[in-house]
Amino acid sequence: MPKKNAKDERIEELTADLQRVQADFVNYKRRAEAEKAELLDFAKTRVVRDFLAVRDNFDRELANRPADVSPEWAKSIDSIRAGFDAIMKNLGVERFDSVGQPFDPNLHEAIAMDEGDGSHEVVTDELQAGYKLGDQVLRHAMVKVGRTELSNDEKENN
Repeated sequence: MPKKNAKDERIEELTADLQRVQADFVNYKRRAEAEKAELLDFAKTRVVRDFLAVRDNFDRELANRPADVSPEWAKSIDSIRAGFDAIMKNLGVERFDSVGQPFDPNLHEAIAMDEGDGSHEVVTDELQAGYKLGDQVLRHAMVKVGRTELSNDEKENN
């Protein structure tokens, strides 16, 4: 095997350095993209959480809408609410049901307890809706919880 001269050794050394720099750049690029995606998700979550207060106001309006309100006015408000909900859905935001569901501290914030006989806690009333963005809980539902026994169907499933 022929002996390597200084020029060939220098070429190999520079080639190895270049390969390390290229690998470092690829890793940097990957980290930068991951950080960018994480920052965008964080910003999206913050903005959506702020807009949940607007959605709550739509719920309050509907719950307190006078019976003698103009049908045209009510229809326009319902249309605005539907448009708002469509935007939230496009962002991946989902409202989750709570009433009748087993109490889950990962989804629900219990602020009141109904009297009841039983060993299982079930949501009896929802005072403020809960929302998710994918698997992440944006806001826990504020609920009232009651105690109950499992139904026969639930006993069979457990």
